[in-house]
Amino acid sequence: MSTEYYVDWQRRTYEPRAPEALPNATFFSSDPQPIVLESGGEHVEYGHLREAHTDGDVYVHFRERNVIAAGGAVGGGMYPILDPATGGWIGGLVEAQTKLLALTNDETLIVPHSGPAQSRAQLEEQLAMLRTVRERVENLMRKGRSAAEMIAAGVTAEFDARYGGDGPRFIRNMYDGLWWTGRLTNSL
Repeated sequence: MSTEYYVDWQRRTYEPRAPEALPNATFFSSDPQPIVLESGGEHVEYGHLREAHTDGDVYVHFRERNVIAAGGAVGGGMYPILDPATGGWIGGLVEAQTKLLALTNDETLIVPHSGPAQSRAQLEEQLAMLRTVRERVENLMRKGRSAAEMIAAGVTAEFDARYGGDGPRFIRNMYDGLWWTGRLTNSL
């Protein structure tokens, strides 16, 4: 937030934030345990979701209200945005959504960065889609296919009506993130 950086897939330069717009408190924890605080008699948990949408994703769990604010780690009825330029990649997003599911029950509302709140069932559906598309993309990467060839092959075809938005961008960013991180799974 304090330095200029360019995001190639957006063709956009982000300027440094003004000093008054920078956070006055930050946290970074690889500890799987959330940070818990009490506010107004309510317990609020928050934690880091490593390398999901970006490398700075956070969730906030309002336990008594059974609501989780998940930001960009969840797509609200659309393909989630993977931002490889800022550390986001498909493996981190799968881990983040798995972690979020562990915090939910059938009544939990999950609030994405945009779009309607999601239910646990909708998050399970989205996670299954992520795993399926990741497997397809990785298989095609091993065969030397480009992102354009994957898009042409329709690797997201049966999900496009449900998740709409920019399926080709989702595939390109997934592809780039897998290349940049060098983290193709070995199990396929």
